[in-house]
Amino acid sequence: MGVVDVLVVTALIEEQDAFLEIARERTPARLGVADWTDVPGDLPYRVGSLILPAGRSIRIGVARPIRKGGTEAGLVAGALTERLRPALLAMSGVCAGNPREVVLGDVVVAELAYRYQDGKGSPNALRPDHRQTVLDDDWIRAAQELPLDGLVTNGPASAEEVRLWFLACLENGLDPREHPARPRYIDDEQWPIVLDALRDDGLIQPFRGGPRSTLTPLGRSHLRHQRYREVGSPQVMPYRVTVGPMASGDVVVKDGLTWDTLRASGVETVAGLEMEAATIARTGAGLGKISWLVAKGVMDYADPRKNDNVKQFAARASADVLLQLIATHLPGTAPAMPMTSHEPRPVVDAHSDGGWRRRADVDHDQLFGTQEVLPRIGKALVNPDGDGLISIFGPGGAGKTTLAYEAVKQFAGDGGFTRVAWVSAKLSHLRDLGVIETSRHTRTGWLDMIAEVAEQLDVRVDLHPARLEESLANALQSSIEIARPCLIVIDNLESAPDAQLAVDFLTRSPVLRPHKVVLTTRNSARLIAPTVREFAWHGLDSDAVREFAAYLAADTSGFELDDLDVDELISMSGGIPLLVKVAVRLAVHTSQPLRTVIDQVRNPGGELGSLVGQFLYEQSMTALAASAGVGDDNAIGLMNSFCARPDGESLNLEDFFELSLIADRAQFERARTTAHKLALIRGVDGNRRFTIHPLLRDFVCRG
Repeated sequence: MGVVDVLVVTALIEEQDAFLEIARERTPARLGVADWTDVPGDLPYRVGSLILPAGRSIRIGVARPIRKGGTEAGLVAGALTERLRPALLAMSGVCAGNPREVVLGDVVVAELAYRYQDGKGSPNALRPDHRQTVLDDDWIRAAQELPLDGLVTNGPASAEEVRLWFLACLENGLDPREHPARPRYIDDEQWPIVLDALRDDGLIQPFRGGPRSTLTPLGRSHLRHQRYREVGSPQVMPYRVTVGPMASGDVVVKDGLTWDTLRASGVETVAGLEMEAATIARTGAGLGKISWLVAKGVMDYADPRKNDNVKQFAARASADVLLQLIATHLPGTAPAMPMTSHEPRPVVDAHSDGGWRRRADVDHDQLFGTQEVLPRIGKALVNPDGDGLISIFGPGGAGKTTLAYEAVKQFAGDGGFTRVAWVSAKLSHLRDLGVIETSRHTRTGWLDMIAEVAEQLDVRVDLHPARLEESLANALQSSIEIARPCLIVIDNLESAPDAQLAVDFLTRSPVLRPHKVVLTTRNSARLIAPTVREFAWHGLDSDAVREFAAYLAADTSGFELDDLDVDELISMSGGIPLLVKVAVRLAVHTSQPLRTVIDQVRNPGGELGSLVGQFLYEQSMTALAASAGVGDDNAIGLMNSFCARPDGESLNLEDFFELSLIADRAQFERARTTAHKLALIRGVDGNRRFTIHPLLRDFVCRG
């Protein structure tokens, strides 16, 4: 599975803009691309999902070189095809058309493409030695049979466009009556009417040697005047699709002689002339199982009278035809995954033990204050057209991990993510006697996380530090085991160096699209990566604090909260859920009014990690030690258990008991139960495992 299904390369920015615009339009065969997402980098491109009526979608990448020409287009097409692995490499845009085969506005689909300047030069002429790349038969048949009804660019010509077409045919030495495009411009019934009107206006006269008409001087003058007068491009034209040879060269041609030269060199029915098609065809054919497709609109005849009057229309028409072919004939399109309101689709864990849910390290049964932000995060998760890197940032203790957990639980299934990896960036190492020292070797920690992601997703990587990042990126893009997109959550990117390393890797590698990554950070990641989809979360608003406090106190008989209590709690906590929880639980446990507890910690600092949080922790530890059957040693031993394992890792009950160094099992259970009531520890996985909030762990383990 590639990052995109189709890669479309255009030669000019005007051609790219035309494709992006037409792709938004709805036809009977396609519902359009709702939005395009910019993907920056050394070769920037846009990506969007073309939605089809049957509820399926095709992911399309669109790119262009900074200069026109086959060499420049080939560099972009080759590099991005290797990187994005599309099933189809395509191009739309404009070309010159052979006036014997096509008319202005027609779309040429390259039946074969070649460089007409390939060969051996001599003093008198070029001896051609063409290498033709032939389009697959199924695409040729699809283009030949493509119905144009319903395309936004196809429609009848105006009366003036009919007159100009007639005069242009005569100017090019062609008989309008016998031209294959005549029925599209003038039907049999209208033919004598148009002919008489042009003669009456003095624009044509009968040909002396037969029934054909010729241009009068007035007719030539009228044609030149109208071409100069019309600066806009038609919105619709009665064009047709011609499937024929397309020749590519290195220069823009307007000599009027090239068509005879091309016929003489062996391709009698060449229909289009431009600069890039041969390169696109060779690139696609040369990369193995990649199909190629080139559709270009005729903007002129490569003669001295060439102008840009039809250029914009030709670019739009070619995009319309290309998209219609893709929508109706590209095999293996993937189901679209829109936002839904039904029950979340199940997410397959990488491991049977609950995988990411256990590693997420959350302990809650009800959310407060997230009704506005959570659906927005969910929308980003299920967006098939972008939002590959999602960041949730805010102060410590604000509940970013819980918010990320709920977003993944509720929306990952609807986003098509069958596997989730969850790692924490807070890696620490055991020092002595249960006291640890946080590692400052950020690079080592980051590589440890990459290895952990690979393990959780069951992909093989090269564990050598110099190759680990690239190895994971390649594995996620090429492993046959990754049949659908994966979601990676990197939690607790608290330091700037951690965030810098992670974001740099994610934005420069092909990990994103179709996979996605969610980060939780203290600070905004947008300063590092402007394209990140970011959500600020600073904790609970006043109403949510009231609801959360009431919920915490609801099951305690005799403990009541009045409005003043909650007002003080809002002021002291700054909306940080952990501070709310610890303060209420401490008041309940010590049988003190909430305002008494808050008065003891009155301090302007509001973020956990300030003196407020530290005092609450110390007060809670004192309450734990003073509880019946616990004591100082058991309280310290219980909390120090978490210092023997990396931050974010939970303990099962037996490991928790062993690491606590509490000799008596009954004393351990009393200490554990009391610590849980005080919100010092948390039960996860149905209270089969236990953990501690990372910020409380800092107080415990720094000694």
